[in-house]
Amino acid sequence: METEKASGRPGRRGGGRRARLGLALVAVAGLLSACAGSAPHTISWPGGGALAVAHGGRIRSWPQAVSSVAETMRGPLGLPLTGFSVHFFDGREALERGLVEAGSAPEIARRAAATFDAVGRPDGVYVNERRLTRSGWTTRVAILAHELGHVLQYELVGGRRSASDQWLREGFSEWISFGVLARLQLATEGRRRGDARRAVALAGADRLPALSELATWDAWVLFQAERPALPLYPYAYLAVDLLVERHGVDAVLGYFRSFTSSNDAEGLFRAAFGGSRGELESALRIRRGER
Repeated sequence: METEKASGRPGRRGGGRRARLGLALVAVAGLLSACAGSAPHTISWPGGGALAVAHGGRIRSWPQAVSSVAETMRGPLGLPLTGFSVHFFDGREALERGLVEAGSAPEIARRAAATFDAVGRPDGVYVNERRLTRSGWTTRVAILAHELGHVLQYELVGGRRSASDQWLREGFSEWISFGVLARLQLATEGRRRGDARRAVALAGADRLPALSELATWDAWVLFQAERPALPLYPYAYLAVDLLVERHGVDAVLGYFRSFTSSNDAEGLFRAAFGGSRGELESALRIRRGER
């Protein structure tokens, strides 16, 4: 999720995301552990001080992870990601303070730091480094890529929070995350897509909200809080995966860019994808074998 307020400008929806991916790849090396528990620090890209790797199994540090994820997004995925920073904090309270100092409202910073391992803002990604030391590099790469997907969404509208649908923001960040994992040979897209389909099928169509009910940040957060068992991220991913299959990545990027001149969410969705959200939802049900 993203934070709702951003420093000096309308906030974007928090890009923080729970560390729910269960794929542990490597143990944390001593070199890496030395960073945990330290004072807040920042890695900027370009210029993070580490070369990108082509295989995620070689990642042993955050600088390597940042460079590898960014270069994969820019190169193989062809996404127009530019410069950004990743800010690391030693625990929940430190992350909360960092978010407040960056301009997030105190209550939103408190909720975000208590819930998420990483939080996205227009100025970069804010990470609870202590909590993520428990996770393998596959999980860390997945979370970082998801959050940088939100950073990219901000960039496409000049750094401001637009009225683009929250399910599409989260789903596209998941699509980017899965793509990065595949290209770094940490997981196949087919496997991740299959996992998402199974999660949604197990939840049952009658329990999932309509996409239109997940259009705002508040609604997304409320559904997460009230129905934590619902697979909202897999659901949003499958919807965006279908959009990409039918219209291509450029159409999705164009959708986000179109909010620079308008906040007509339904009209801009139709212009980008040639139909309504309801029509997409019907197609998604057919894809899942439902009536």
